[in-house]
Amino acid sequence: MISLQLGACRTSGLSPDAWFAKSSDPDFKRAQGHCLRCPIRRECGDDALDHEAQIGLRAGFRMDRKAQREALRVWLKRPAPASPARSAGPARSAPTVQHAPRTCSCGRAFVPSTRNAERCRPCVQGLVDAEPVQAHLKKLRAHMMLRTVSDRTGLPSSTVRGIANRASRRYVDATAAELILAITPEVP
Repeated sequence: MISLQLGACRTSGLSPDAWFAKSSDPDFKRAQGHCLRCPIRRECGDDALDHEAQIGLRAGFRMDRKAQREALRVWLKRPAPASPARSAGPARSAPTVQHAPRTCSCGRAFVPSTRNAERCRPCVQGLVDAEPVQAHLKKLRAHMMLRTVSDRTGLPSSTVRGIANRASRRYVDATAAELILAITPEVP
């Protein structure tokens, strides 16, 4: 398993959602640029293929597109998967392995993508639920500007604004959440 702490996705200051956005989203383009310059790009790509990632941006490639996953395999110089032997009978697809649902230590139920997965995808990526952080930011806004929150946490103001203003956001970086939740409102 690679240390995601070293990845550009953790240090870029972009919202974690940027790595899961549509290709036309400007944040996605910035995220892809960070991926292409990431010091652990090759390890991230290996991890994505090893765990059969099907979502998000990994090593600069979109994992939700088969052609992009194939391009990643070629870029990593990995051999093509063995093709099944042809028989005289009708073609049958291999059965899909469905792992039993599990509960992560965070309490989220998930279906693991591999047999040994013990944590849900957000926990593996260092993300937490956004709702409590957004509710706290809403309380803080009554007493201070988001720029002040940004200054106190050391987070980029775009990150703080993105968390506060995007109700559709489901997850937030755990470190950013911890920094924001530690701020107490200044009551006059």
